Amino acid sequence: MEVTHFAFCDESNWNQGRFRSIAMVSVPAKEFQGIQRDFKEILTTNGKQEFKWKKIHDAVYKRIAYAFVDKVLSLATQEEKLIRIDILIWDIKDRRHDIPGRDDELNLQVMYYHLFKNVISQRWDGGAVWHLMPDQNTVVNWNRLEQYLLTYTENKQLTKGPISFFEFLKREFSIARITPVDSKNYPLVQVADLFAGLAVCSYTNIFILSVKREKWE
Repeated sequence: MEVTHFAFCDESNWNQGRFRSIAMVSVPAKEFQGIQRDFKEILTTNGKQEFKWKKIHDAVYKRIAYAFVDKVLSLATQEEKLIRIDILIWDIKDRRHDIPGRDDELNLQVMYYHLFKNVISQRWDGGAVWHLMPDQNTVVNWNRLEQYLLTYTENKQLTKGPISFFEFLKREFSIARITPVDSKNYPLVQVADLFAGLAVCSYTNIFILSVKREKWE
């Protein structure tokens, strides 16, 4: 199968804090090289090889973040769809996640599945063939058997026999390859890191403000 779309993923606060998130940056394969070059130029202009959300309080990284967001908005608002940013955020105080003995690593994989299903199945034209490139430093073990995930498939034939998370995703969706990559070499993974971080930061601060407001009232 010839790949038609690339997707890059990263997560934020997967095992700490109340709010956790994962972000997926997806682009058409034919546009990938040009888009990647644009983001690399932003990094080079600012004298950095890689953006990290955890360094956002540094002035240079903050400047890169602004430039990344501007570039994303420029690409996303063109007539031809050139890029999507999709973010899934969850609250561990929600009853669906507030479970005694919760396995955060397994929960993260379930969240990745939901994000993939939503974006690949509903957000791009049908017939797309995907190459997924998550950050290699993610805690997700893409080859580990996760029987729990198999209960989510609509195709019951996939539940017959144990398969790896890799193979499950490939068979569930039109995924040609899943390649964990070094974010240093792929700026779009860094963009995913930025938006995942922004999501957690936003929700955390909104929650803090709402608590303070209740006290004031």
